[in-house]
Amino acid sequence: MKILICGAGEVGKAIAKYLALQDDDITLIDEDEKAFGGIRDAADIRTVTGSANHPSVLEEARAADADIIIAVTGIDETNIMICEIAHVMFKVPVKICRIRTKEYMDPRIIEFYKSVKVIDHIISPELQIARAIMRNIAVPGTFETVPVAEGKLTVLGIKCQEGSPVVHTKIKQILELFPTLQMTITGIVRGVRTIPVNPDQYIEAGDSVYAVVKTADIPRALNAFGIDEKETGRIAIFGGGKIAEILAGMIVESQNVNDVKLIEKDHERATELAVAFEDKNIEVISGDILNPDLLDEIGIKNMDMSISITNEDENNILSALLAKKICRNDIQTVSVINKQIYSSLVSNLGVDVIIDPNAITVSTILQHVRRGSVSSAYSLSSEFFELLEIEVLETSKIAGQSLADLKFPKSTVIGAVLRDGESIDIKRDMTMENGDVLIVFISSTDIKSLEKMIAVSIEYF
Repeated sequence: MKILICGAGEVGKAIAKYLALQDDDITLIDEDEKAFGGIRDAADIRTVTGSANHPSVLEEARAADADIIIAVTGIDETNIMICEIAHVMFKVPVKICRIRTKEYMDPRIIEFYKSVKVIDHIISPELQIARAIMRNIAVPGTFETVPVAEGKLTVLGIKCQEGSPVVHTKIKQILELFPTLQMTITGIVRGVRTIPVNPDQYIEAGDSVYAVVKTADIPRALNAFGIDEKETGRIAIFGGGKIAEILAGMIVESQNVNDVKLIEKDHERATELAVAFEDKNIEVISGDILNPDLLDEIGIKNMDMSISITNEDENNILSALLAKKICRNDIQTVSVINKQIYSSLVSNLGVDVIIDPNAITVSTILQHVRRGSVSSAYSLSSEFFELLEIEVLETSKIAGQSLADLKFPKSTVIGAVLRDGESIDIKRDMTMENGDVLIVFISSTDIKSLEKMIAVSIEYF
């Protein structure tokens, strides 16, 4: 599959590296030669220097042969123009456009671009990040929460602590202890490597575990891991940028949180937010999030969660650690961290949830890149895994075959099978029927093999 990526910022490079590792034919375009950095050496990626909204540059990048173009430059208008040129001049089948400006996200504008086929899919990283944080607010105690199967099932990412009932226990014994709990452990990350999932595998302290559960059973699943479900009624938001504004609006709409304090250092921006959220149960304070006295003044000791979403990774890390210190660990901390090198260090220091904007954007784009009968896709745990929803279609290669006969790649774990919209017991001798949906965990390196196996035709979702 030939994919053009326009914009070699952090997001563009993250997408390029991820897809190139899966043997896609990737061309990265940017007008700044220095933006490419060492990406040519890190992966097999072709680069083109120039403005991607110039037809001659897209022609040099062989846009006429492209299957997908992804416009993720730092300017919305440029991204829209790239998609327009790709559609009119080069007939690129799938056009994905990143848009950050609130006004451009008006449903009427989005519907127009889609109706004239100029843009097929619009992505908004800030919106997706806010949604990810809202899922953490809804299910505290997890570091990742992904609804699948139209919300009937949920994938939980749980960090196992020493003292948890599942630590030093085999997977099969966990399931024996909770026989009525429909839960499938699908992935384990230990340190910087993945651990094979099998019935005799032990769960160890510090493991990041992924499990697929019925959404209605989330409280019981958390309890199995030693996590008591509690409401997140009091939240401190550190930072007042676009993500914070979107998140605060979502919190207001949810009506599940009764006390929100938002701290923004820039006085003018803080005033703007205070006006926007006047009479909406959100108190906006102008001040330094790294000032212990200010945190004490807002009552951080009584907060259930702190969310650090400034534009600086260092401030997000330090403010989370400061909140932990003041609250003596009686608070869940969420931090947005862009630099992956920080992510591997911070989780052991006390930050409970790390939100990786690049990984979220990659996941969003995967929804529109995966081919065949894949109805949705997610990149998980710093891109170790992909989570796929695979629909068994009448013309699919797997239709009519039993699970035992299917030669899935070695890393594949079936998290759930849905038939007629309901989750059913997974049995090796069960036959895949038209309309079945499989929830599959798989190593990112095995994606291409799986795509070939489930292919029905060259089509994109």
